[in-house]
Amino acid sequence: MTAKQSEHARLWMMVSELADRMGVSLRLEELAEGEGYQTRSGMCRIGGRMVAFVDGRLPIAGRARQLAKALSSLDLESVHMLPALRAFMEEIAAEDE
Repeated sequence: MTAKQSEHARLWMMVSELADRMGVSLRLEELAEGEGYQTRSGMCRIGGRMVAFVDGRLPIAGRARQLAKALSSLDLESVHMLPALRAFMEEIAAEDE
């Protein structure tokens, strides 16, 4: 595993753990497009529980970015995070501004 792949795997692990701490269930799915519809990663509420859908076909770096983007819709200000994770989450949130 290269250093870059290791960094991506570490980010994925941290973002996944953050989702768990926030009470968000994670679903890795093959999110496909078809005629007349398009699916994409994101968050929704199912039966009172928050669920994040992430395209499992993506490389680990893409999965980490999609999950971080979904989680960025939550209030994370008071949530304790390692500095590397906080910086990553802020980078993702800034992309939407």
